[in-house]
Amino acid sequence: MEIPLNQDRVAELHLRLVDEQDKGRRAAIHLELASLAVRDGNLEQAARHFREALWHEPNLERARIGLRELGERSAVRVGAGRKGVVNAILDKLRRR
Repeated sequence: MEIPLNQDRVAELHLRLVDEQDKGRRAAIHLELASLAVRDGNLEQAARHFREALWHEPNLERARIGLRELGERSAVRVGAGRKGVVNAILDKLRRR
């Protein structure tokens, strides 16, 4: 059984995230993972990667547009940092 190309690329990108220190490159990797997730119909995962991209690069318009197209508001505000992400996740869990 052959592994689809997308799965190979996703695995490669996740491995790159482990070692990558540069925030700009990490954001770019998350954007690509989000695009692949959208293509595969995994919208929750796409939204997560868009939010991760914004955490690394808060002004990344492409990630904001991606979230907007998925019907979500950005969970990360400019300058919010990790605490903003954690609070957004806690708020989402409280609403369930």
